[in-house]
Amino acid sequence: DPSSVASAGPSAPPAAICVNAPFQWTKQVASHFDGTRNGIVISWPAGISAQGEIRMKYSLNDAAAPDRRTTHYSEIFGNAGIYHDGWFASTTPQRLPWEPSRMDMDVLTGPWGQYNIDEDFSQAVNLAADMPEKLREMQVRFYAEATRYNVLSIDSSAVERFGEENRPSLTGDRTSFTFLGGLPRVPEGVSPDVKNRSWTLTADTRHGFRL
Repeated sequence: DPSSVASAGPSAPPAAICVNAPFQWTKQVASHFDGTRNGIVISWPAGISAQGEIRMKYSLNDAAAPDRRTTHYSEIFGNAGIYHDGWFASTTPQRLPWEPSRMDMDVLTGPWGQYNIDEDFSQAVNLAADMPEKLREMQVRFYAEATRYNVLSIDSSAVERFGEENRPSLTGDRTSFTFLGGLPRVPEGVSPDVKNRSWTLTADTRHGFRL
């Protein structure tokens, strides 16, 4: 089943979720920090006096340093979020990252979450139901940023975006391809497109040669 966890390849979803703890999701989910943050462990006693603390790079030696980025939007595959002055509002993922199908979701009317990042950095406590006016303010701010940076219109498609027909290809209109031995891999962009059509493969073999 191509939409199952087992078909997700070597980066198995359970492992991805575990290494992203305590965040809720994985990469591709830009509505939550596990899709936009990459943590790093630093030990430098000669240069950093802080120990066992979570810091931004510019605050390694100054925990009280003011934030340098007060507003930041994120969006991938329809999963969207907006950070502003300690608050984060985000859509609720409607499609798991390993599911190939498009999700039918209206970002404007779909379910959103609201988080107080100053007190809840892992986005564990959803305050959307308790603070509808604040959530609406953040949603409006997201669309302002999305408009500013040409994010609209938001597209929730996934597999459809990766099709080779969406970008220039070296194959052009060719209908005949010859591949010699010794090729460990032929990228899809330089190989014949055999999806959704009839095709014929001819292989010349020699005695003792194993395909």
